[in-house]
Amino acid sequence: MKKITSDLHRKSIYASHPAQTSARTRAAAVEIVHGHRIAIDARDDERTGGIPLIGSLLSLRGLLVFFLLALLAGAAVVLLFFNFRHATIYGSTKYSQEQIESFITRGRLGDNTFVMALKYHQRPVRNIPFVDRIDIDIVNPSTVRVNIREKPLDGVVESEEGNVFLSSDGTVQTISGRSFKEVTKISGVTLADAAAGEEVMAADEENQARLDLVLDLLRAVEKYELHADAVDSDANGNITVTFGRVRIKLGKTGFDQKMHKIHQIAPYLEGRRGVISMTGYNYDGANIVLSAR
Repeated sequence: MKKITSDLHRKSIYASHPAQTSARTRAAAVEIVHGHRIAIDARDDERTGGIPLIGSLLSLRGLLVFFLLALLAGAAVVLLFFNFRHATIYGSTKYSQEQIESFITRGRLGDNTFVMALKYHQRPVRNIPFVDRIDIDIVNPSTVRVNIREKPLDGVVESEEGNVFLSSDGTVQTISGRSFKEVTKISGVTLADAAAGEEVMAADEENQARLDLVLDLLRAVEKYELHADAVDSDANGNITVTFGRVRIKLGKTGFDQKMHKIHQIAPYLEGRRGVISMTGYNYDGANIVLSAR
């Protein structure tokens, strides 16, 4: 009788002080004492790792409410204080300050500087002719810095659709009724129908041969950081390039070497008028002759 009482007392301690029991004892749902089965109830905090279930739910709900309120407060600050008033614009040569501002404030919440910075972060644009990319940084809640990267306009060909602006790699950049003095005018080549972003194509094989030579020359001009006012291809495909008031007859070959030589004598040609024939130029250091017209 004394032993049974002692055992029952020990089991009672296990039941009332689960933290003092072994893992095996706590895991047991039933204990046996001298053939009698004694059920031991597990506590709620033992089932949930020491955290009351109701307390867990309340804590999780509190966190969710806190984050929701923080988001609402942040949104309110953005809507109330980030209102566009001024832009500092860099890199735009084709559009005025007012035009650029009208572009970047389009759409819903377009006059919100925070939304602007998200919308135009190193983003390529397709709906603004002559502009390739816009990047906007916030200077302060009402002021932004706008960096414009314009499309490379290395040449322009007149067509029935309008002026076809193209890059030296042969891509149509845009088609527009506008014209720019700083873009090389290309004549003597007839283009097929073109669309922005597509490869520029000539109307037929003969024109395509001329176009290929023109593009070769544009790449050489770009390589040596020259600016050609005009490039003309005659009926035989011979190329003539104009720098200011100097016309240079190049023929059909050796554009890279010839532009390298022109790059070397470019300071001498400034302000002068005349014609240079490099059709038979042999690149061996022969003198370049500027003849009067």
